[in-house]
Amino acid sequence: MIVVTGTKRSGTSSWMQLLRAAGLPSIGEAFPSDWNRSLRDANPEGFFESRFRDGINFVTNPDPETGFYLHPSDVRLHAVKIFVPGLTKTDLSFVERVIAGVRDVREYDASVRLLDALDDERDAATPGLPKARHMTPFLEWWHDNYALLADAMTRRYPILAFSYADLVTSPEPVVRRALDFVGGGDAAAAAAAIRPELRRHDRGSLGDPAGLHPSHLPSFRTLFDVLTLGPPDDDAFLDQLGETHLALVDRIEAERDAVRASHDERRLQRERDVRTGA
Repeated sequence: MIVVTGTKRSGTSSWMQLLRAAGLPSIGEAFPSDWNRSLRDANPEGFFESRFRDGINFVTNPDPETGFYLHPSDVRLHAVKIFVPGLTKTDLSFVERVIAGVRDVREYDASVRLLDALDDERDAATPGLPKARHMTPFLEWWHDNYALLADAMTRRYPILAFSYADLVTSPEPVVRRALDFVGGGDAAAAAAAIRPELRRHDRGSLGDPAGLHPSHLPSFRTLFDVLTLGPPDDDAFLDQLGETHLALVDRIEAERDAVRASHDERRLQRERDVRTGA
């Protein structure tokens, strides 16, 4: 499959839209569930997500509800969005090519905070639902992009990563390179699917994320460059990134645990509401 990956708010939806416009078959709906009502403002052109957003493995394939099994040979040229944590758990037989979107951490921080605010606004309409816990955006950025680099280096699948800014400001060369990588498609139609006017955040006008220690900033820049430009000739960057990861990992895991606990609390509350007819 052509796996479109990245953090949330890194251009994965744009990649799905342009690959569909290029003529590639795809898996996923523009607005799953009630997203057309609740989250359309965050992405007016659609998200194109499916149950595989969290990975293709024994949990999601066969489909736990229908029993339908997705065979790798039947979907070789299908585009599917799988976020980084799901990609790291995806059966390698489904990973034909990977296109990754990477967003500058300043833009990511601003965009995710906006998305989280939309989520909170939607939840406010449900009385008694506990407030969701969100990860600090720059920590989530680091966790996912570091995991992507580690997974790609370990499992050695073909991958091209693109800056979100390059995609929206210079779509034609980016799209042509991506389509050459995946095996073809209508480049003109794909480039026309990109709508730069929907970009809300420009890193040039944004400050560094609140709470991100200045000593860690060079590693964030290095990780971004390694993914989008390729690794340098020597391996010194691995030590730099490893040291920063060790400095952040305990905080990352603590926040991930808190988010999981919040998710469980909210799920239990919804189940109670269903039982009581609330």
